[in-house]
Amino acid sequence: MNDQTVLTLRIIRTIEATCARVFDAWTNPNSDIGWWGPKDFTLLFHESDLKPGGWWRMGIRREDETRISGGVYREIVPPERLVMTNSWEDAGGSTGPETLVTLTLTDHDSKTHMVFEQTGFASSTMRDSHHRGWNEAFDTLTSALARTAQAAH
Repeated sequence: MNDQTVLTLRIIRTIEATCARVFDAWTNPNSDIGWWGPKDFTLLFHESDLKPGGWWRMGIRREDETRISGGVYREIVPPERLVMTNSWEDAGGSTGPETLVTLTLTDHDSKTHMVFEQTGFASSTMRDSHHRGWNEAFDTLTSALARTAQAAH
């Protein structure tokens, strides 16, 4: 394996919701899902200017720990593809190392096949930390979208 392969995170999920609903949960700051962040974190805010070259930003909190992340949208193809940069802000507002997130959504038997890929990690430790955090967030996203789908029936 080369370093780029090692420092790439890839997560695949099947979600019981339409691609449009999953895409909306990713991009709509007014979405009622509130899934951003690992377990035990609460979403404080999610804001964006959804257009190529536009920005996104979100904040999460757990007990006395607050984290803020954001980036720039590179590509937006509703409801199939989203490409954006991602970096964490420190307490002074400066951003850390930037990664690139690519989200691909495809319809599969009335469900969404979600492929999440994040590249550009500075270390395997950082990649592995993101793996845990994203999987916890995707657990919340998956269960919240399944609940809303059941409530609609």
